[in-house]
Amino acid sequence: MELSRAWLVACLVVPPLTGCVTVRTETPMAPPVTYTCCETADIDRLYAPGQMFTLHWIVEESGEQSTAPPRPVDLEAELTGPFATVEALKAAMESSAGPAGPATFKAETVRASSEPGHRPVSTIAIPTDAGTGFYNLVTTVTDGDLSNTGMSVVEVVPAR
Repeated sequence: MELSRAWLVACLVVPPLTGCVTVRTETPMAPPVTYTCCETADIDRLYAPGQMFTLHWIVEESGEQSTAPPRPVDLEAELTGPFATVEALKAAMESSAGPAGPATFKAETVRASSEPGHRPVSTIAIPTDAGTGFYNLVTTVTDGDLSNTGMSVVEVVPAR
């Protein structure tokens, strides 16, 4: 009987005394990432009707570790135009109606994984009958309920 009391005391007293040591079983997940538009080479070139506009999203890691699973982020891009001049495009952007142009060409929504090393790309086919001029590039990053929009100017010139 004495042995079972000693065993009971050992089982009740020893674990709380050794409870200061914890073992973490969770594995830290990848650092959160953010997406922005886009490599300079994507917009600092001339495009022609019939070409593919390719947008390479910039991925930045925050450097913070998180145990939360990566969330999917939706990346969208569209070209609206043409406008005869950059000034006409800017004037349309400042109007209450927004930067509407005669045509809008959209990329398929890209669902980014939020994992480091993932380099998403959006593509927009510029139709062969697209007008030449300046197009407003609108990019949107949607992460849950948060959305961030950016704009750039892309020029489409006559095909050679």
